[in-house]
Amino acid sequence: MHLNLNPARPNDIPSLTGLRFFAAFFVLVSHGLLQIMPMNGVAPGWYSFLSTISAEGMTLFFVLSGFVIHYNYSVSIQNNSWKGIYNFFVARFARIYPLFLVGLLFDLAHNYGYSTLTLSFWKAIPYYLTLTQSWFYVPLGSNALIYQFGHIPSVSWSVSTEWFFYMLYPLICFGLITIPRVRSKAVLFFGLSILGFYVLAVLWNKEAIINDWATTVFGSIADERNGFQDSFYRWLVYFSPYSRISEFLLGCITAAIYMQLSVKSLQPKEERFGVLLLIFSIIGVVVLHYFGFSQSKLAASIPYRGFIQKLTLCFGFAPFAAIIIFCCARYQTAFSRFFTIPILLAGGEISYSLYLFHMVVIQAFARDAAPLSSSTSWIVYMADFSRLILTFAAAIGLAILFYRGIEVPARRFLRNAFTIKKIGPSSDKLCLEASALEK
Repeated sequence: MHLNLNPARPNDIPSLTGLRFFAAFFVLVSHGLLQIMPMNGVAPGWYSFLSTISAEGMTLFFVLSGFVIHYNYSVSIQNNSWKGIYNFFVARFARIYPLFLVGLLFDLAHNYGYSTLTLSFWKAIPYYLTLTQSWFYVPLGSNALIYQFGHIPSVSWSVSTEWFFYMLYPLICFGLITIPRVRSKAVLFFGLSILGFYVLAVLWNKEAIINDWATTVFGSIADERNGFQDSFYRWLVYFSPYSRISEFLLGCITAAIYMQLSVKSLQPKEERFGVLLLIFSIIGVVVLHYFGFSQSKLAASIPYRGFIQKLTLCFGFAPFAAIIIFCCARYQTAFSRFFTIPILLAGGEISYSLYLFHMVVIQAFARDAAPLSSSTSWIVYMADFSRLILTFAAAIGLAILFYRGIEVPARRFLRNAFTIKKIGPSSDKLCLEASALEK
């Protein structure tokens, strides 16, 4: 079901569509800066901040996905059992697979034409075609499984991770039914948050042991010292669905709380508390980002800096993101109304296409990009910044074409062809199509 952007409908939450655009845009900004305006030496504060903002974008995608999936499909699955589950999988397959397949075939054709297709093609392709490439750590040749093909497949790890979430969602849905009270759901939310931080602390403390074990089992590719991106530890804490599932779960729990509260009238006391929660969460995101990524002396001197940096890889932003999503859905503030600006709503609709294909555009514009430094002339900065803006415009334009020409028609065709019609009442009054998202 296509999202009705008419804010007059009481069941619509258009602010979340606008928020979804920023999840994809943060990834675009980070990748664009690193490729179009590469930096030598110590980067300025603004560059360090913007070039790492994709961390928030990825977490926001996964948490928002959990919220949207539960909000859309929980009632249908609960009321219609296997028919609701079947329609859920049809809807999600139609949402993510056609465009993913187009991107994969594009990169394979490009690599084949330039004779750069990996020698491990026949070993890797079954994982990609079944959307399981992020589920397993498999070194093939000189790279891990996630980096076997081109730019589009390398960011599609999040699509694979999202597909894993869909496999588990019916169990999550029925599990949340057993927790009837809002207070109990809130306790679960904070308990899961504490557990997530604890698990990351354990993984951080055992990083060297995990790295040595992975090197012994999988070989030198798994060793962080030979390259972090292909390492086992990087896969474990960032790419794998087993670490990211906590973010999706927080989104589902948040949606369950919102749905239960939405039938009650909003009281001024609750609204004031909600505004305070929103402010606290925004500050929390900024503070965590600063101490995780800033190169300042203050950030570098704080205790447990290494652990804070690991929090930015996975889950650290998730509780804050979930609260921000809840506040945007529940309370009518200037912050939530900002995300209902028509251009942001349109951007939210194309966010999946923007995410999948943005690296193709960035690479095309970055072919002759020269590294910048503190001694580089401001004129060069302005020239590269102009090219960066043009890159953003081209990526958004290409996303619009793919959204209208491939994503929407394929989704409609598959859903019309395979959805079971005339089942009981469902929660599909609002269908905020959740995207997956970066590396």
